[in-house]
Amino acid sequence: MSNSSAAILVGRHERLSREIWAGFVQSGLVELVLTFRSVDDLLENTHTESKSIDVDIKLMFFLIESMDDLGTPIDLKVHHQLSRVPLIAFYTPETELTRTDIQTLYDRRVSSVVRLPLRFQDLGHLVLQMDRYWAVGKLPQCELSLPTEYVFTPKD
Repeated sequence: MSNSSAAILVGRHERLSREIWAGFVQSGLVELVLTFRSVDDLLENTHTESKSIDVDIKLMFFLIESMDDLGTPIDLKVHHQLSRVPLIAFYTPETELTRTDIQTLYDRRVSSVVRLPLRFQDLGHLVLQMDRYWAVGKLPQCELSLPTEYVFTPKD
């Protein structure tokens, strides 16, 4: 049995506002966020021998910055346990996603595609709305043991 509920951020986390991922913790949706540089980094660390923490993964999210990022859902959904976890794709107003791109993401089993707000004060509202949306039903169990070096807490 896992000790902590977690969200996983895959990709260039320095480009995604910390307020968003800290908001997941502060809202109570999850207890911690783990950050991985890439899908390969995450998958390689699902069976690690290093110091680890048992977590129940409630959601995964990533930032779309280029068309190359549209393949992220396919790579994540290959893992048997991770395939059941809700996956959120964020994109910025500068990212030129078409309706076809968004439909492709949904076809690749992305649960939500969210355009990031332009104003700082809208970030809190966004996290609150996502908390309400994801808390409606019981999310599937996905318990994994992952390295502690990837754990982010809002105090960081």
